[in-house]
Amino acid sequence: MKKILLLLVAFLGISYAANAQVCKISGSNDNVEVFSCYADVTNNQIVVTVSNDSQDISANVTVEVTVSGYDKGSLRYSDKSFTVSGKGLATPNQTTTIKINVPNGYKLNDGSKVSCSGISGTKCI
Repeated sequence: MKKILLLLVAFLGISYAANAQVCKISGSNDNVEVFSCYADVTNNQIVVTVSNDSQDISANVTVEVTVSGYDKGSLRYSDKSFTVSGKGLATPNQTTTIKINVPNGYKLNDGSKVSCSGISGTKCI
């Protein structure tokens, strides 16, 4: 049942993520994949969900996210962007949520857009 649910989540994630980011775990046929990436305006954070399809290998991963549309001080920028990264341990056969705080001075707004631009890690090839 877990495998079917994981496959369904994987399919939906791939369907919605046109530029899906994948980390192939070295020495295996397993992957850690970014499923979702969104701006949590209320908490001024970026929330990234990754999934590890391995049965027994954990992987420390770093995700990189590009943010466009934000407030800085009293100014609102819609055409500028900045990049943030966050780390997490992707445990076997599960999804993992990585929360990335936005740097001081930057404030997400309702027009903020995020794009996961990369995933890497020591076990990634």
